[in-house]
Amino acid sequence: LRRHCSADSTLLVYLISITMAKKQPEAAAAVDPTGWMVDNDVANFLLLHQKEVLYMCMLGYTFLHGSKVFKAVPKTASVSYKLISMILACT
Repeated sequence: LRRHCSADSTLLVYLISITMAKKQPEAAAAVDPTGWMVDNDVANFLLLHQKEVLYMCMLGYTFLHGSKVFKAVPKTASVSYKLISMILACT
């Protein structure tokens, strides 16, 4: 008789816990407020995702330093000296 009562009470507790259990509301997906920084064209340009943009920036960098080198080198210097100086300044 005791075994039968404990089984009934266990079943009763299980049924009560099932009926009284409330479903937890699903958590809303977290929204990243800084996502706009990566999802725009300026970020794609600055991060150099495309090879064309990378080469364009490298060419601009070369011209920037090349103009500084050509201003600093004497006018009587040879073209090869100027070219080598520019290559060394840009690397």
